[in-house]
Amino acid sequence: MNKKGVSEMVSYVLLIVIAVGISVLVYNYLSVYLPKDQPKCEDDVKLILQSYSCLSGNPGKLNLTIVNKGIFKVDAAYIRFGEEKRTVKTLINEDDLYFSMLVSGQGAGLDPGRSTVKEFVNLDISPGSYEVEIQPAMFTEDNQLALCESAVIVQPIECS
Repeated sequence: MNKKGVSEMVSYVLLIVIAVGISVLVYNYLSVYLPKDQPKCEDDVKLILQSYSCLSGNPGKLNLTIVNKGIFKVDAAYIRFGEEKRTVKTLINEDDLYFSMLVSGQGAGLDPGRSTVKEFVNLDISPGSYEVEIQPAMFTEDNQLALCESAVIVQPIECS
């Protein structure tokens, strides 16, 4: 009898059992530490850039008129500005993400059909083609800010 063949089979079975055991431990560890629910944005959120003015210089000036054309209130927007065809743009409203102004007795946020004007100064803008990217965000029921990834708009603009 060849007992060496039996011991090799036992070692293979032990290796497989150890590998499966480690994978179960890793799965359980990751399932505990990864968030279960991500905040989700409503589907019918839509902001548009109604008008703009862009003056080049150092400091340059950018005025944007943003209108909520969706059916839900938008609480915040991430506004990015950069050269045309550039994939990564600079966030220009880092200090003022939220639509916190009170409009005729309304609370914070930009209600459907309402508009707001955002003014950005001290930008280094040279004459040419740029793009403005606007990504809306809204608070969920448990007060978490949800980014609306499907409602991002990119608008080309000309600065003079």
